[in-house]
Amino acid sequence: MVGLDAKIEEISDGVYMIDPCLFDSMGYIALYFVTQPKRILFDVGPSVTAERVIRAIETLGYRGDQIDYLFVSHVHVEHSGGISKIASWASNSKIVVSPASVRHLQDPSKMYQAYTNYYGRFGPLIGDYQPLSQSSMLRVISTLTELPLGDRRGRIIQCAGHAHHQVCLQLDGSLFGADILSTQFRINDQLLPTSTPPSFNYPKYTEDLDTALALNLDRLMISHYGVFDNPTEIITKALDSLKWLRHQVESLLKEGLLADEVADTLLKGLNCIPSVDNEYAYIKAKLSLIGFINGVIKVRSEKV
Repeated sequence: MVGLDAKIEEISDGVYMIDPCLFDSMGYIALYFVTQPKRILFDVGPSVTAERVIRAIETLGYRGDQIDYLFVSHVHVEHSGGISKIASWASNSKIVVSPASVRHLQDPSKMYQAYTNYYGRFGPLIGDYQPLSQSSMLRVISTLTELPLGDRRGRIIQCAGHAHHQVCLQLDGSLFGADILSTQFRINDQLLPTSTPPSFNYPKYTEDLDTALALNLDRLMISHYGVFDNPTEIITKALDSLKWLRHQVESLLKEGLLADEVADTLLKGLNCIPSVDNEYAYIKAKLSLIGFINGVIKVRSEKV
């Protein structure tokens, strides 16, 4: 992929949002680069945009060997498919992941195959997913609860609702929240959760939002998509949307509709941010709905 640069937005002093323009369009995914007191890249993006991410950071005046941490929130392809390329460039960095992510960095084939199966023609457009080299694996850290950042507190938080291997990073009053919520797709102005099957866990997803709400944050930075200086408001909106969506799903299931039919019925009210391709939006939104519906069905069955 050539000819298009990543978009860089300064969020605050020393914090930048990088949009690598996946599918040659803004708004699909946000990565975050912190420059002080340590240099941290939160998520690396897919392999197809790795060179753009590298150029973006170099444009800011930093070499790869100056990066202290590559923080991989979780190993879904759009978040981490470029890890092999980025890790080679950031040759001195520690690679921070959850314990459950380590095996996927060694062999990402199952994760990659699942993505390409789900996303149809968009699968190949995201690039490959190469395993980390043996030398890069020696730099992987999976047992930290805090990043050593001197005077700043870097707290690693387990957020297992979207995926059992997801971790987020709190720096003081800011949370790099990965996929704890999404503002990208809405149904009748209700936020659609990031609930892609099969790893979505409905109770834990709610717990993740409650955890984030209790942090009394000043700023929330999410992958899909962007930065929010009203974190209490947006997290509360996400929690309210979950309740609304569950009610809709329960009602449609009681009518005898199957999960796929429930998803199609709800998708009639779909809205998305303007820059996201409608076909991609439909696929991603339907997958999220199927994951959520299956999560609701599981909760119902456990109560019987």
